[in-house]
Amino acid sequence: MGRSIWVEWFTTSGVSTGEVVVLEEFRHPRRGRVRSPARALIAAWLRRRGLRVRRGKLPLYGDGAQGDSALLCVSYLDETHGAAGFAVAVPGEDAGLRAMVESMVMAWVSVLRTRRVLLAGGEPWCVGGRRVVELVESTLDDGAELVHVVGDLAASPERRVALRERGVVPVTALDEVPDGARVVVGAAGIPEEQRVKAAKRGVRIVDGTCPHIASGKAQVRRYAERGDAVVLVGQRGHASTEALSGQAPDATLVVETTADVEQMRGGDGVSAVPVPSMAIGAVVPMLAALRRRFPKLPVQHPDQWCYQTQDRLATVRELAGTADVVFVLGPPESPETVRLLDVAASNAVAVGGLGDIEPSYLVDVGSVGVVVGGDASEGLRGELLTALGGLGPVAVSELRVQTRTMD
Repeated sequence: MGRSIWVEWFTTSGVSTGEVVVLEEFRHPRRGRVRSPARALIAAWLRRRGLRVRRGKLPLYGDGAQGDSALLCVSYLDETHGAAGFAVAVPGEDAGLRAMVESMVMAWVSVLRTRRVLLAGGEPWCVGGRRVVELVESTLDDGAELVHVVGDLAASPERRVALRERGVVPVTALDEVPDGARVVVGAAGIPEEQRVKAAKRGVRIVDGTCPHIASGKAQVRRYAERGDAVVLVGQRGHASTEALSGQAPDATLVVETTADVEQMRGGDGVSAVPVPSMAIGAVVPMLAALRRRFPKLPVQHPDQWCYQTQDRLATVRELAGTADVVFVLGPPESPETVRLLDVAASNAVAVGGLGDIEPSYLVDVGSVGVVVGGDASEGLRGELLTALGGLGPVAVSELRVQTRTMD
């Protein structure tokens, strides 16, 4: 496509003093209609640099016609979809603004090329988390005016807001819920004593406890009831860890690293349960360290383990090893975004919105990886794919690592 790139100045009208207009599309005198899929990206990027930007439709004057504003048009030929590109207009009398905008636009011209786009397959949230949201929505659909939810909602920010507007009330424990209320229990579940007390108050419970969490809880109880000290391999403070430790608070101990294991005393009567939120790749070395210290260590059967975190992280690593750059979609300050950036390593960039993407990220980049975080805006992935499609022809594919437990 490189030989088909044209950068041309035309004139137009309708641009106010001090503003910049990014055209929705334009009609080229020789190429006809030119689509502009990258218009939102260009507008957001210019706006982030302090320019007063609006998007709109303006005429393109050719064949000697003159307007009072300058229009910089970039176009190229896409064999599949015809002519594409972008156009930016500035007031004709503002030579300084014209020069600034031309320099900025040329930065994007320098990255026009054919690319592969690799999407990290799978949802940002586990099956258990998504099931809770489905239970909440079905409870609301059944006519409940208010639905209290214990635990986090595995949904986009927009969807969480919409659920609150429909009557969802987040709570941290059942004792915050009024008598007779409807409650959806989140994936981490609740202690049995809370459930008993709530039933006495007429609280109607819809149980969204993740099956892996339920299995882990049951295993912790069995080990503790026979007198074992139960080692939970997981993250301290995580909701899943707290859910398991709550089954036998006096009998459980959390280990996060092999160093934690080395500090434990040897002896008998120790068992281990991996916390479902942990990546199996992190669990296995700690179990090996535990077995060195406790050779007869009983461990929850592997067919009860959850592989979704492991598969998610393995997908991101595989993607990062294949792509020239990885865009991690989500607020840069979000803990999940930070974790995904760490997994994707040095070629990863946080993208909270289109304005976060710099032309420099795409210089000499032939393949772009895209990972959607749980805190990303709902439409951001689609907006990004559209924008990348406006910077040259793209081929989009999905990459996914998935572990299946065989019967």
